[in-house]
Amino acid sequence: FLKKLPCAFKELAIKGVSHDAGVTVSTSESVGQNDLLIVGPGVLGRIVAEKWRQEHPDCKIYGQTATTDHHSELTKIGIIPSLKGPRVDQKVPYVIFCAPPYRTDDYPGDLRVAASNWSGEGSFLFTSSTAVYDCNDNGFCGEDSPCVPIGMSPRTDVLLKAENVVLEGCCFAWNCHHEEETSRACLCGL
Repeated sequence: FLKKLPCAFKELAIKGVSHDAGVTVSTSESVGQNDLLIVGPGVLGRIVAEKWRQEHPDCKIYGQTATTDHHSELTKIGIIPSLKGPRVDQKVPYVIFCAPPYRTDDYPGDLRVAASNWSGEGSFLFTSSTAVYDCNDNGFCGEDSPCVPIGMSPRTDVLLKAENVVLEGCCFAWNCHHEEETSRACLCGL
């Protein structure tokens, strides 16, 4: 699923600090080669978890949330829940960031923290939105469409700034900014 994306990874070095309680994996608990962290395991995150589990039945799937409201639901479907933040002992090879921007005051900062949980192997995927594209005529809108300029919309500003966090830490992104395949960190506009 995620590893089938056309991305060739190196490392995503993004700095982030959070005071939230992150996923804690003890040093005696090893991280598997297909373990996945989903930041924002809502509707999209749960679909990803289900598909990932089908392809990697022995993996651990972690889910970071902004609140504990849905932790019992996540546990029932096999996702190990925690509050958002940096992982203390170990990083995971696959991270998908699909948290919505409206549940936080610092969306780019949350993305930095999520990236700090990535081991640099596997994939880091940031799911953005097609709202960043300047397509308001009901015509075709694709990766080559122009972006809404920063300053035109507070909603798109948050997303564009978050995309820039990923772009600052790597050279490859699926969006309107770059198309250079030298890193395994990806943006995906949904």
